[in-house]
Amino acid sequence: MDLAGPKIRLNLDNLDGKKKELIKGENYTLGFSDNNDLRMQDYMVDLSLNKDLYYAILIYSKSKEAQTLSGGRKRFLQSELTDFRRSGMALSNEKRKELKVIQRRISELSIAFSNNITANTDTLFINEELLGGLPDDYKLQHIQSDGRYAIDLSNPSFYPFMKYADSDSLRKILRLKYLNIGYPENIEILDSIILNSNKLVRSSIVEGNSFNTLL
Repeated sequence: MDLAGPKIRLNLDNLDGKKKELIKGENYTLGFSDNNDLRMQDYMVDLSLNKDLYYAILIYSKSKEAQTLSGGRKRFLQSELTDFRRSGMALSNEKRKELKVIQRRISELSIAFSNNITANTDTLFINEELLGGLPDDYKLQHIQSDGRYAIDLSNPSFYPFMKYADSDSLRKILRLKYLNIGYPENIEILDSIILNSNKLVRSSIVEGNSFNTLL
């Protein structure tokens, strides 16, 4: 018998203190790692727009030694030159600065998009009579101090519930919430990523050339 109904609660107010502290710790770690991610992305963008490095590789590519390269070494050299051209090395300094701003914005948006997924704390609180089919060790891992069970959307919590739970309605509720992790915030972020990616492509095109000529 499926008992899912008014006994379900979807708020986080009653999470055990230990789990709340864990969430706070995760948020702090996310903020610290975000800064490191941006620093790394900035470094990679600077590297891709390094004119001196590009010209050094370009000059080498025209050397006698480079003309004798074959196999993986030849493909590597060609891919490096292609990557530099895609990055906008044929553009003016002003255009390259514009590209850097757009690339950093995409990096920031991508991190925010990922964080909205990894930092999700949406939890389904249910009573024991709704846990039919679930193994005892799973129940022990999710029991709260008030006797209810907290089912969050992390993989170790979500997938066993979807596999073993008897309640069709609960599995439907949990699956819908899982498929909408990050909604609605990530819809706006995704739109901004697409918009800035289109700007990046348009800004990378050298006047008089199509994007394909840079590939």
